[in-house]
Amino acid sequence: MKRCFTLVLLALSLMLLTTACGTEQEAFQLVVCGPYLDEAAVTEYGDTLVPEDSSWEEEQNLSFEVMALSMGSEKLDPMIYSTSVMKLTVMSAAGDIDLWISDLENAASFGRNGAFCDLSQLCTEEELAPYTQRLITFQLTDEEGNLLEEETPPCGIELTSMEQFSDIYGDKPCGVFISSTSFHTETAKEALLSIAAGEAL
Repeated sequence: MKRCFTLVLLALSLMLLTTACGTEQEAFQLVVCGPYLDEAAVTEYGDTLVPEDSSWEEEQNLSFEVMALSMGSEKLDPMIYSTSVMKLTVMSAAGDIDLWISDLENAASFGRNGAFCDLSQLCTEEELAPYTQRLITFQLTDEEGNLLEEETPPCGIELTSMEQFSDIYGDKPCGVFISSTSFHTETAKEALLSIAAGEAL
């Protein structure tokens, strides 16, 4: 009898655990990265994107998360920089990044390696029309790092002129990009267009 009761308790525990796991929201991850970030400004910006009274998470059934990553400089902080690049590469490969906001210098190295979606394939002409002058492409490079004439497809929208990003990046050019490994591509597209328009999600 005691053994039977123990087995029943174990079965109930497993059922509760399964139920809890089934109802837990998946994360929608926005990564904000650059050489030296004002991380307080990143947190503040994330709070304006999805305010406390927003119904976005409930409607999307996703938990909105923002990760700030100060990558340092490849020349001045090589260890910090290489560790940061490795972390982003692993996260991207695992599908743990949905949306990127990055300075353009670092974004170029990821964009040339296919880390970002082709916006011309993901968005309609009408959706991209307001951002024609702000679409981002990157020149491809050869194995030695020399620039080629060929460019990537449009893979981001520049944010440099927007005040909220000057608080984060200073005068460094920056943009927003959709991860090519995101499991929430349509949601990421809507978020990218909202961010580019200076709106909350």
